[in-house]
Amino acid sequence: MRTLISIISIVCVILAQPSAHAAKRVRAAEMGKERLVLMPLRLNETEKHMQGAIETALVQGLQQKYEVFAGENVEKKVVEVFRKESLKKDCDETRCLQDISIAFNAELIATANVTKIEGGYLLALSIRNVATNKAEYSNSVPCENCNVFQVVNKLKELGGGNMASTLGTASDLSAPSANLTSNMSDPEVVLWNEAQKGGSADDYQVYLDSYPKGKFVAFAKARIKKLKDEAAAVADQQQQLAWDNAMQENTEAGYELYLKNFPKGRFAGFAKVRLDKIKSDIAAKDEIALWGKTESSNDVADIRAYLSQYPKGRFLSAANAKLKRMKEEDAKGPVMVRIPGKRFEMGKYEVTQAEWKKVMGNNPSKFVNCGDTCPVEQVSWDDIQEYLSKLNAKTGKQYRLPTEEEWEYACYGGNQTTYCGSNDINEVAWCDNNSKNTPHPVGQKNANAYGLHDMSGNVWEWMGDCNKDNCKEHTLRGGAWSNTNSNTRAVNREKNSATKRENKFGFRLARTLP
Repeated sequence: MRTLISIISIVCVILAQPSAHAAKRVRAAEMGKERLVLMPLRLNETEKHMQGAIETALVQGLQQKYEVFAGENVEKKVVEVFRKESLKKDCDETRCLQDISIAFNAELIATANVTKIEGGYLLALSIRNVATNKAEYSNSVPCENCNVFQVVNKLKELGGGNMASTLGTASDLSAPSANLTSNMSDPEVVLWNEAQKGGSADDYQVYLDSYPKGKFVAFAKARIKKLKDEAAAVADQQQQLAWDNAMQENTEAGYELYLKNFPKGRFAGFAKVRLDKIKSDIAAKDEIALWGKTESSNDVADIRAYLSQYPKGRFLSAANAKLKRMKEEDAKGPVMVRIPGKRFEMGKYEVTQAEWKKVMGNNPSKFVNCGDTCPVEQVSWDDIQEYLSKLNAKTGKQYRLPTEEEWEYACYGGNQTTYCGSNDINEVAWCDNNSKNTPHPVGQKNANAYGLHDMSGNVWEWMGDCNKDNCKEHTLRGGAWSNTNSNTRAVNREKNSATKRENKFGFRLARTLP
């Protein structure tokens, strides 16, 4: 007996450990086969030691024709189902077998017995179609004077390989579904066969709708569930991949794409939270960037644009304070200087780019990079008239261009100097020998005796009166950043058309006093 057990153990190891390549070939061969559950073996106590070898032999034989489910998983399911069924008053073995077959999505159940008889063993195998409750195959053969190897080989033959030749007495040795295909007069069988050919959930549902209490209802429902579970698993995998991609990208577009494809998905809540955060961060950056430009601007329109876009913005207080300050400055108007001995005042500085933008909403200057405090240039006499009209409407005051006589009086400041305020040009004027070919911010040179800056140099200044009898031309005084010392003298003048614009033409304001 010890020798027999040792031989059986060796056989079990050999049969139970196929190579990896062999396992792949077996799995590949199973594709498209009928599915069969091999029930745990029914052995006498004296043959229990043979169970592993017998089961392995049967599985290898059956695998030639079927996709076989056997072993520990089947045994656990059998115990579970029969234990559950035993709690019911009407315990039904047929229902148990149906539940087991449904669990493995298999229509066929196989049972095997090895019984010790005088002179050898009796080997038996039966296969039943649980859906139809009909035997597909049943046979038993004696194995006289057999040793373990002969029993195993006989079982393999009984299981599949040489089933037809060895067990010729079997009544039906074709595929398990032969009884279905042979009964083509039964419309339910015909429809069931068609449902299996289609293999989709819709196909099985057609069968269920037609035969709600039919023979194959349990299998149809099980296969529909399996198909739905598989589809759900694929959808879940796709959703997981989409979410992983969205998180890796971590952009507004990535999370929006996930929500578009999975509006009620597992991660929809997270996607919305992260999307809102990204949008909030972007909005905050945009607001900070806009405020940076607004804060450095002297244009009321820029402040109002910020407040319109961010009425509850983080810089609301600062924006309102700046707007109030700018309105107060606008009401005061440009900084003016009263000219002693005369009933008028003149602008302390040439009109700047910032002052022009506040009124006109644009900047015609060529030297924009010079900055807001540089004089506006490239303006014609006609352009200035439009500016004056809007400035006066805004402030309620009557600003104008100075006359040539007023300008010259204010230039000298009570002293007869070569330039407005000095005989040294470098003290009071930007000209070709010190400007580096660009105008400069107003007020950087010394003021003259009346407190006026840049009366000489920086930009030419338009006069308000006509050039003698020709009012299509007007005079400019003071010289500019590009002129020589000679052209920048207080007495120097030139005339130009009222429509003429150059990057050295600017102006300053005057106003008659009551």
